[in-house]
Amino acid sequence: MVEPVNLNLETPGRSPAIKFIRTTAINLILALRKRIKVIQGGSSAGKTIAILAILIDRACKNPLLEISVVSESIPHLRRGAYKDFIKLLKMTGRYNPDNHNKSQMTYTFSNGSYVEFFSVDDESKVRGPRRHILYINEANKINFETYHQLNSRTELEVFIDFNPTKKFWAHTELMQEDNVDFLILTYKHNEGRPANVDEEMARAMAKHDEGTNAYWINYWRVFGLGQNGVLQGAVWTEWSKIKEIPKNAELLVFGCDFGYKNSKTAITAIYEWMDPTVNRKRYIFDEWIHERGLFNKDIYQMMSSMGYSGDIIYCDYADQKSIAELSKLGLNTIDCAPKEDIRGYAIGKVSEDHFYVTESSTGLIEDLENYVYLLDKSGTSMNKPKKENDDGPDSIIYGIGSLDRYNGDYL
Repeated sequence: MVEPVNLNLETPGRSPAIKFIRTTAINLILALRKRIKVIQGGSSAGKTIAILAILIDRACKNPLLEISVVSESIPHLRRGAYKDFIKLLKMTGRYNPDNHNKSQMTYTFSNGSYVEFFSVDDESKVRGPRRHILYINEANKINFETYHQLNSRTELEVFIDFNPTKKFWAHTELMQEDNVDFLILTYKHNEGRPANVDEEMARAMAKHDEGTNAYWINYWRVFGLGQNGVLQGAVWTEWSKIKEIPKNAELLVFGCDFGYKNSKTAITAIYEWMDPTVNRKRYIFDEWIHERGLFNKDIYQMMSSMGYSGDIIYCDYADQKSIAELSKLGLNTIDCAPKEDIRGYAIGKVSEDHFYVTESSTGLIEDLENYVYLLDKSGTSMNKPKKENDDGPDSIIYGIGSLDRYNGDYL
């Protein structure tokens, strides 16, 4: 076990010094040498504290260093990394309230180095100024496009951490890169873990070893061992990638799910193709748009530039204004039935057979890989998809559900 470092911080009226523990997790992360450092770990592995401690050390030793700590939302930062950062500064005797801009969530050190905290829903900062070091906290809650924008504006180092509840872009896009270090941490690497963690993990391991409950089997795998979770409750499992749209495939319709700030606008072309391997027709889905922050005029311009020629686009019933504006601009937009009315049918229709997704449909593929049903604690499906990774799937639902609806196949 690593010996604790006594920082001799004395609080007025209290005699015990606060102790900061240089954990095994800190030492293992410090040993990473490549530009991008991917740290995967389960509950209480000490990932966040370890990375923040390293960032504080970097800032103190290197004048004028610019560091960004990023997460999915400001509330998430305030509850987690930002709170831990201030606590670490106070524990190590470095906190100066005059250097702390609480409204901007920044801290400036005496040598001019600073650490800023912001969320990915602030587009001006995601696509804003460059920095020296980037830390993405719980990166599995951030999409690859955002990571790419942040990484491209970072000069020296990138730290990425997450709980491995399921595979995401850190595994599919980064793992094979030469400039990436990958580290798995568990609660045993954190000598500063709370006293009750070992008891909780022993209970989880015992439940796992019984082998009868899917929830506990997956829980121990992720939070006890720090390994990738098994995706439970996937809505669609029988699909694969196809290089391109075959020449004899027939374009049936487009489906459109509107988004702007918190979700993406997704427009998917839906094809039918006589698959020669099975001698029957199958669906092919091809992503045309999968992007956040688009105005209706942007959608029109993107569709036009990609060769849109007037095919029907079935759209989210809830956004009548966008449907009307796009129709006025020149797209053949039609509202579908409310999602609740067609979702079950459309999911079932697509599930009837294996389907294909074009390799270029990166956003749609990421959605489909993570589109799951809500599960109860026993791991049983509640037959309602999670409201996550649903932009691309919803565009499929609107297209398939409305296509068959207007063809008279149901309702």
